[in-house]
Amino acid sequence: MSSHESTVEIPHGDPVKPHGAVHGEAIHLPKPTPWPIVVALGFTLLVGGILTHYVISILGFLLTAYGCVGWFKDVLPHEAHESIEVRVQEIAIESSRKSVSRISVSPDHRTVVPLEGFTVMAGLKGGIAGASR
Repeated sequence: MSSHESTVEIPHGDPVKPHGAVHGEAIHLPKPTPWPIVVALGFTLLVGGILTHYVISILGFLLTAYGCVGWFKDVLPHEAHESIEVRVQEIAIESSRKSVSRISVSPDHRTVVPLEGFTVMAGLKGGIAGASR
């Protein structure tokens, strides 16, 4: 161990108490839907068709519209939910290590302050000068 390191003892793991849900509770989550990925694919084809061929843009528009309609049907007028039962488990976090080595930092660490600051214009002028070579 070097002279800059110190050792800290690690307490042995106690069971971690889960906070939040009580036994027997359920969490209500939004029901999964495939429509966002369909909209994303359609929009990608819509924009990609601008670079390639208009037929791809038309296909992308139709896929985006179809995905939006499907997504809105899932969400409106009320979002579909599903309940997931909570299973509470105690988790014990333990380590086989007895101690941890830490690097001690001197008080002068990272206290160097620049003597002068440069403006943004100096950087622009330097960039232009370097590009003209």
